[in-house]
Amino acid sequence: MAILTGALTNGTIGTAFNQTVQVTGGVAPFAWKVSNGALPHNLSLIPSATNAVTISGTPDTVAESITFIIEVADSARTTASQAYTVSILLQADSLLLSPASFAFGSQIIGGTSSAQTETPTNTATVDMVINSIAIAPTAATAGEFKQTGTTCGSSLAAGASCTINVTFTAVRHFPALPP
Repeated sequence: MAILTGALTNGTIGTAFNQTVQVTGGVAPFAWKVSNGALPHNLSLIPSATNAVTISGTPDTVAESITFIIEVADSARTTASQAYTVSILLQADSLLLSPASFAFGSQIIGGTSSAQTETPTNTATVDMVINSIAIAPTAATAGEFKQTGTTCGSSLAAGASCTINVTFTAVRHFPALPP
C-alpha cells in the first residue's frame, strides 16, 4: 500500500481549497488521519472509507510552510503515510499603493524635499502582517529617498490603510573615472 499523491498545491486566503490524497493497494475500508503536525487553519480532512480523502476548506490566515503527515490504514492494519508542506498565500494584488508614483520636482543638490505620503491599503479579506517597510532604490538613486515616518504598525486590518512619508534628497552623482 502506498500514497500516490506526492505533493499538494498551495492555497490562497479566502479561496476554497480542495485537494485529494489517494492510496493504491490495501483492503477497504480505509481510515485517514493527520498523524503529525496540523493542517493549515480552517482546512480539514473530509472523512472517507475509500482509497481517497479530500483536504477541504477556505483558508483565512497566512500560514507559511505548514508541514504535516497524512496517514492511512486499511482493514488489514497496513499503513502508509506521506509528508506534505502547504503554504497559504495572500490574495493577488492585496496591497494597493496610492499614489502609484511621486513627483518631487526639481531639487537643489543636497536639498531635501518636503515629505510626500504613500498610502498602502489592504484589499484582502483578512489582516496583513507587516514585517518591514523598505525603499528599494536603483543604483543610480541609492540614498536619495528616505522614509521619514509611518502610521503602519505590525499588521494592517482587512480594508484598512496606513501612511508612509517619504522625502527626496538630491545627490550629485559623478561618473566613475577610468583607472
